[in-house]
Amino acid sequence: MRLRALGLPSNNKMSNTTIADVVVGTNAVQLMLTFTNTNGGVKSVQLLQPGYQGTNRTFSNQFLAFLAPFTTLRFMDFLSTNNDPVQRWSQKTLPSSYSQAVPAGGAWEYVIELANLTGKDISGSIYRWALMIIMLLNWQRF
Repeated sequence: MRLRALGLPSNNKMSNTTIADVVVGTNAVQLMLTFTNTNGGVKSVQLLQPGYQGTNRTFSNQFLAFLAPFTTLRFMDFLSTNNDPVQRWSQKTLPSSYSQAVPAGGAWEYVIELANLTGKDISGSIYRWALMIIMLLNWQRF
């Protein structure tokens, strides 16, 4: 991986921003960025594919095109269905979390956004969540 300036100053003191290209090799399976000696100054980091600057899109056109032939999207691994340690809704992963690859699984908001955007059905085990809701509703009756 290498960093190179985008034609803008690499460090714009007026806007307190730094802009760089992050070039990732075609065989890469992970990307990790580390910021050191910043005195807590790193905020609002955005990592965008070329052509998506200035947009708030979550999913790329290439990803959406890849999903086009499918009628149903399965999120079992993304939501960590088999090993989900979450016991309360408040413990679930948020879209603002530093990572979506955590033991609690990814954010349900992304699942819903992708399903709505593509018009696809979703498949995944929400049995435990449904059971917790049913138990809560029944408990409140007594």
